[in-house]
Amino acid sequence: MFKIIQLSLALVISVLIITLLSEVIEFISILLISNESANQLSTSPHLFYKIRNSFDFLIYKAFYSFFACLIGGYVGTWIFDSNEKLVSILIITFYGIILYSTLIIGSKNFLPPIEYSIILFICSSSAIYIGSQIRKHKAPVSL
Repeated sequence: MFKIIQLSLALVISVLIITLLSEVIEFISILLISNESANQLSTSPHLFYKIRNSFDFLIYKAFYSFFACLIGGYVGTWIFDSNEKLVSILIITFYGIILYSTLIIGSKNFLPPIEYSIILFICSSSAIYIGSQIRKHKAPVSL
């Protein structure tokens, strides 16, 4: 029973880390690029998504998403260290479901190209697995 709770905790915390890091970096970056206030960006989604879906920003997003997923995979394996492959596969699956649901729910006008989403998922999956492998081969972390 404890292992199931520990695994669930690893999944939730890992995906929260990935999502929060990615979203905070994205929003702060767009604020800095646009020279607008947060209030103006929230009331003008066209400006926000115009910047976010530009080619240069999508490349930048792939890089910071990679590192967020690397950290998420590391932390997930740190929490549930008895089976790093299971943890990384479950995190990848959970993250993939979230990414896919944003494609289904999101407005077609504000979504990046589908090819980008596929590349982002492949890079993110690799980063999650690499993060779990880094944790597996590293000395234990104590609090």
